[in-house]
Amino acid sequence: MPHFASSRDINIEQFLIWLQQAFNNREIAIGLWIILGLLFCLSRADLRSSLWNLASALIAPKLLLFFGIVVINVVALCWLLAEIGLWSMSQMPPTILWFVVGGCVFAGRALQWKEDDQYFRKLFRGSFRLGGIFEFIVVAYTFSLVTELVLVPILFFLGATLAFAETKPEYARAKVLLELILATLAIVLVWNSLSSIWSQPDHFFTTDTGRNFVLPMLLTVGSIPVFYLLFCYSQIEQARIQIDQKTFQPDGLKEYARKRFF
Repeated sequence: MPHFASSRDINIEQFLIWLQQAFNNREIAIGLWIILGLLFCLSRADLRSSLWNLASALIAPKLLLFFGIVVINVVALCWLLAEIGLWSMSQMPPTILWFVVGGCVFAGRALQWKEDDQYFRKLFRGSFRLGGIFEFIVVAYTFSLVTELVLVPILFFLGATLAFAETKPEYARAKVLLELILATLAIVLVWNSLSSIWSQPDHFFTTDTGRNFVLPMLLTVGSIPVFYLLFCYSQIEQARIQIDQKTFQPDGLKEYARKRFF
């Protein structure tokens, strides 16, 4: 029993060390709040049923195929980048983060976009926007875990309140105040990162930092062909459904319309 307890303590300590090395304090704080939110939902019967319905929808065969294609594409891109020295196992956490908050979102939007909206051209240009440098600097250094645990819900609440205020013209003054508060917090975050970079430049200007900076750009640009194929498949499926609904047309004409659309 003592040996078992000792081994368990070592495993927990190793896990905590890996967690701190793989994720920064802000990412850990976000993860903890998500876990707490899920536990709260599971503790309520009404919310528990909603979560189950959501989980059932996510494991639908078509959605599993959809996410599987995106996963295979990301794995292939990581292999190619590793072959040319632009990806290593240390980039696994930011890769997973990009897949969750970037890849799946971009792919989902591609299914809903219209052909004349130039979505893929905008996505390509947006990958190299200057705002990406600003965002990278903001997340380069974080505060202590306790501070981040307090800061994350505050930022979420302010962001959600601002999004709601933008939908109501009568909340124009509140919107200005919220934007001012968020801008002040952004200045504090940037100052924290820049001062940390200035005091320890050797810790920031490293090979891993460079890889982490270009990783979202390379993954986004490399995924655009797959997103476009998903868009084409979506359009073909929608056209097939509309053609099949034409009950007054002969089957031969329907088959010809499907081929012409493809």
